[in-house]
Amino acid sequence: MLKSINHFISLFIDTFKLFGRMKAWLLLLCISLVYWLLLYSHYDFANPIFYSTIHWWTELWDSQYAGGFTHYPGHFILLSYYYSSAKLFIGLLIEGGILGAVALVFYRYIFTDTKATNLSIAAYLTNWLHLSLCWGILNGILYAGYKFFPLILADFLWSSPRRQMMFDYGFIPLFNVLVVALFFFAIPYIAIYRTNVLTGIKFSIMTFLRRPIFTFFLAAIILTAPLILAFIMSNPSEIVAKFNPIMVYLLLCTGIVIDLFVNFFWMGTAVNYLSEED
Repeated sequence: MLKSINHFISLFIDTFKLFGRMKAWLLLLCISLVYWLLLYSHYDFANPIFYSTIHWWTELWDSQYAGGFTHYPGHFILLSYYYSSAKLFIGLLIEGGILGAVALVFYRYIFTDTKATNLSIAAYLTNWLHLSLCWGILNGILYAGYKFFPLILADFLWSSPRRQMMFDYGFIPLFNVLVVALFFFAIPYIAIYRTNVLTGIKFSIMTFLRRPIFTFFLAAIILTAPLILAFIMSNPSEIVAKFNPIMVYLLLCTGIVIDLFVNFFWMGTAVNYLSEED
C-alpha cells in the first residue's frame, strides 16, 4: 500500500518537472484557442462573422431549441448545450492527435530520444487517425452514458429526488472517472509506440485491471476540477436566474483553462508511468 502511495505521488512530482516543456504548452494552448473561438462564436452568435454558421449548426443539431438559443435568456441557458455538442465534433478532429503529440514531447524529453517524434507525413497522419478514433471512442462512451442512463433509469429516478441527486452527483461522476481510468493510457501508448487504436485501448484496459484502484484514483484526482465545474454548470437556468447571465460564458471559459491543465497532467502522469514500464 505504502509503495503504491509513493508511486502515485512520484508520478505527479515527475509531471511537475515537465512544466518547462514549452512545446507541450504550445500544443495544449492550440486546443484551448480553438475551443475558445468555438465558444466565442456561440456567445457572440449575432456577429455577422458567425451568425450563418451558428444558425445552421443549432438548427442541424437540435432544431427544437434553436429558436430559444437566439433569444435572451435562452441564449445563455442553451449556450453550454450547443457549445459542448460542437466541441465533441471539433475535438474528434484535433484533440486526440494533439494530445498524442504532447505525449511524444514528454516521452522524448524523458528519454532524450530524437527518434520518438521522427515520423513521416504518412505515418503521422495514420497515427493521428488512430489517436482521433481513441479520443472519439472515449468521449462517445461518456456521451452515450450521459444520454441513455437517464432514459434507462427514468422510472427509478422519477419518483425520488434523493435518487436523482445520487444519480447526478454520485453515479455520473463515478461513471466518468471509471471510463477515463479504463482509457487513461490509451492515447499516449498509441502515440509513443505507434500502434493502432485497438491495441492502445487493450493495453490501457489491461493496465487498469492490473492496478484498478491506483488507476481509478489517478483519473479521479485529475478529473476533480472538471467534475466540480460540471456540478456548477449542471443547471444553467439557475445561474441565469440568480446571477449575471454572462457567468455561464465565463464559467465555460474557466472550463477551457481547467482542461488545459487536466490534459497536461493526464499526458504527463501517463507518460511517466509508461516510461517506468520501458
